[in-house]
Amino acid sequence: EEAPLQLSPDQEEARAAIVEGIHSREFSPFLLHGVTASGETEVYLSAAQATLDQGRQVMVLLPEIALTHPVALAFRRRFGSRVALLHSGISPASRLDQWRRITLGQVDIAVGARSAVFAPLPRLGLLVVDEEHDPAYKQEGGLLYQARDVALYRGKLAAAAVVLVSATPAVTTFYRAQEGKYRYLNLSRRVTPQALPDIHLISLKEHRSGRGLPVISSPLAAALEQTLARGEQALLFLNRRGYATVLFCLFCGQVIQCFQCSVALTYHQRL
Repeated sequence: EEAPLQLSPDQEEARAAIVEGIHSREFSPFLLHGVTASGETEVYLSAAQATLDQGRQVMVLLPEIALTHPVALAFRRRFGSRVALLHSGISPASRLDQWRRITLGQVDIAVGARSAVFAPLPRLGLLVVDEEHDPAYKQEGGLLYQARDVALYRGKLAAAAVVLVSATPAVTTFYRAQEGKYRYLNLSRRVTPQALPDIHLISLKEHRSGRGLPVISSPLAAALEQTLARGEQALLFLNRRGYATVLFCLFCGQVIQCFQCSVALTYHQRL
């Protein structure tokens, strides 16, 4: 088994607060708000150890199947084979075997995507919802549920600690933390000396020309030219398909919508 890493002062403070909630044996919801690479995973790995020391169990939810495997591997390295991996991407036989192990008491930790929130762990002491803001936690078809909210309810029933983890928490989650309904834990520094990136928010309306809104603003064009002049590379990400996210009138601002369903239309080039 892998030894735990040395925690930073911020991580240790967050871990201590969560462990206090676990030891209280009362429903204890937390928002763990950390910048990217601030070490949130190591915080709840350490809190999991305190949970197991009490003879209780741990549930960890991730929004995407691809994220479950590295987290499950981290738990197996730390805690051995008593870890179950649950998601829709594994075969029915493997899924049945994981659930059987849980019901037979052979599992202390369940890691999985949103459906893992229903894993029959009878002695829950810690529930972690990583990337809690992600819309993938919401099941839209069949049985309708929001896995984050189910985790909170299960935590309340089990008198457990529930840790909602995010670098960009949902508005409702952040509001509840500000109200004091969730205890707010902040990891504002990275665990490595790497600096945070500089972020610039540019309004295209300020760079409007006679031809309408530009595809690339002048500050972005200048930054691209400087990057290429240094012999470096650049990546541009578009948030959706199409030549524009929405069609609207430059004079009155009216958004052009589908006359049948009222969805905003997106322009695509004819091929």
